[in-house]
Amino acid sequence: MKTFIYNLFIQKDGIPDSIDKLIEYLDLIIGYEYNGDAYTEKHHILPRVSYNEHINKDWNIVKLKYEDHIKAHELLFEAYNFRKYGRTLNFMKSNVAKNGELLSIASKKGWESLKNNKEVYEQWKKAHSEYMKGLSPEEQGRRAKKGWDKLTDEQYQERCNINKEIWTDELKEWKSNQMKQYLEENPEESSRRAFLKYKNMPPEKFNEFKSKMNDVNKDPIKREKAGLSMKKQWSDPDFIEKMKNRKKKPGDAYELISPVGERLNREGLHKIVNEFNFNISLIRKYTNSNQPVSLPPNKKIINEKTANTIG
Repeated sequence: MKTFIYNLFIQKDGIPDSIDKLIEYLDLIIGYEYNGDAYTEKHHILPRVSYNEHINKDWNIVKLKYEDHIKAHELLFEAYNFRKYGRTLNFMKSNVAKNGELLSIASKKGWESLKNNKEVYEQWKKAHSEYMKGLSPEEQGRRAKKGWDKLTDEQYQERCNINKEIWTDELKEWKSNQMKQYLEENPEESSRRAFLKYKNMPPEKFNEFKSKMNDVNKDPIKREKAGLSMKKQWSDPDFIEKMKNRKKKPGDAYELISPVGERLNREGLHKIVNEFNFNISLIRKYTNSNQPVSLPPNKKIINEKTANTIG
């Protein structure tokens, strides 16, 4: 029986990574008998994942004590370092007891096998891309953080060095052009991403970012560079035409309170500027700030949830 099963393994799974471990596996389970009171589990000698045709054969099923069941799957995984043979073991063992090196080798083998089948690999990439796009930014961030948190300092540095080697100038240019094309085809995406970024930014991070932007704005050289960039952009006929044809968004709603308590509703900063001769920078600065502002006549900012309020 041992020779028979050994030959079935060789015919379907090929030469094992460790012949000694395969023989040790067969020695453990062929003829295994236990009639005690300890907890036992059914085990398929030829794994169900690969040998479904033998799933109900009596000679292929043996009852093993739990610790022997784990040992059997360990030996099988060491004999054939395939991810499919490691999955059952992953469920049975804790994270501490899992063999990370064997799991890594099996993972690499699985990727090589997938990539060698170009048709299946392209289908997988497309399906995985659609799945990842469907995840919320919070979930994507959580997954990324979980992966990076697991790395040791040495692994982190190694990953950074690998990324630096991969991130060539050609790849940077390709990625930049890809993003430009995507944002041109999806103009609302840029605003959505910016909104989510600032919405989910912790207060200390937002204040740090705000401080950096203030420093940039105070730098004459950087301001001049930004101004030249904007002038160049607005001298491009294609860009001007694009801006003319863009969808106009409704302006922010403002509620103005006069010195005598009269409430006036207006939409958009420019309407307020033109009608009341207010300074636009002061409107932005003092809106919902609960701070008094000197505008003739003297006015006070009042905070409202439903609208930006200028008193």
